[in-house]
Order: sequence, then C-alpha cells, then structure tokens
Amino acid sequence: MLQWSARSPQLWHEFVNHEVCVTNRDQQRFEGRMFTVDPVSASVVLLSVQENERPSVRVILGHAVTDVQILRRGTEETERQMKV
Repeated sequence: MLQWSARSPQLWHEFVNHEVCVTNRDQQRFEGRMFTVDPVSASVVLLSVQENERPSVRVILGHAVTDVQILRRGTEETERQMKV
C-alpha cells in the first residue's frame, strides 16, 4: 500500500469533504470531516462539528499519517457548510 505522504494531491483531494478516520503511526485514530490536505507536507486538516458547540479543527502531520478511510461520503450540503 502506498504511504499517505507519497500519494499525489489528486488522490488526497478525493477525501476532501468526506467524513474520514485518519490513523497515525502510533495507531491513534482521529475522525472528522476532511477540510483540506496541505499539498507540500501532506498534513490533513479535520473539522469536527458537534451540535450546539463551536467547530474544532485538528491537524495531523502528513509524515505521521499511515491510513485514511472514508466513513461517510460528503454531500452538496456538507460541502456548502464547510465553505461558510
């Protein structure tokens, strides 16, 4: 399997706007909606929104990412919400 940081930006973009589970090299898992991927470092920016709470943002450094899996596909509505 190709390491996350070795993949192309076009492949990373396929995960944007979807709810994902990111696993790092310490086997920690982080879930959230992928907001973007830094094209230089391969770092992942996750956005988590809980009801009646402020959104939280988490950055997982690209060199530490070992796996990314889509949990739920984003919709046009979720894409619109992320642009606001």
